[in-house]
Amino acid sequence: MDDNFSLSNKVKDRYKKMYSGMFYKRYVSGLWCLAEGVIYDMFNEDIHKVDTINRRYEKYYVSIDYGTQNATVFLLWGLYEGKWYIVKEFYYSGRNASIQKSDVEYSKELKNFLGNIIPIKIIVDPSAASFITQLRDDGFKNVLKAKNNVLDGIRTVASALNLGIFYVNDICKETLKEFSSYIWDPKKLDYGVEEVLKEKDHCMDAMRYFVYTILRYDVESNYDDSVYEKGKGVNRLKVNDAYRKGGQIF
Repeated sequence: MDDNFSLSNKVKDRYKKMYSGMFYKRYVSGLWCLAEGVIYDMFNEDIHKVDTINRRYEKYYVSIDYGTQNATVFLLWGLYEGKWYIVKEFYYSGRNASIQKSDVEYSKELKNFLGNIIPIKIIVDPSAASFITQLRDDGFKNVLKAKNNVLDGIRTVASALNLGIFYVNDICKETLKEFSSYIWDPKKLDYGVEEVLKEKDHCMDAMRYFVYTILRYDVESNYDDSVYEKGKGVNRLKVNDAYRKGGQIF
């Protein structure tokens, strides 16, 4: 980023606050390095976990990660004084409970979860076609398929955490637990492939659906393409090939 002479020091300082870990190395330092370890290493419970209190939320959204044997998660998002909060969560694992719920049952659970709240949009895992149909049949007219670009979504969530755009109420126990277990797949990294380890990631997926579908414009207004494009000139295939052969690119 320091090679971009069109950016003032004030602007550079703002960009530097957006990123940490892998994302800092790529978008600020211009290094093309592989990810490793915990994905949201910028998440800090002392900062991002907040007391569950009676805030006067101005508007609501819901984001949903849907599973059959895997867990199904509903996250209720509320806007208060310019900041977003994960207000509460619904978490049900058919595998853990040994009883799988049907689409009809999950639709009823969503009605109970919302109570009198009418969210602006219900953002749903785009692969959950039958559940989306069930919701619409049951009168939920504000259903929106989530944008599901995983790596860009993760980058956007990470930036949102660094910028203090959203927080998590302490009642959301499963969501808070997943921040520490949401990691890159170490076996895939051995081959230079960045993929999330698909375990204990359902709250994180629901969170990413909302942030990347709705909040990414708020995040992206804080930086310009010259920063995001930094380092993208490196051919990913060449990088992966170098790692497979034991080389390094920095």
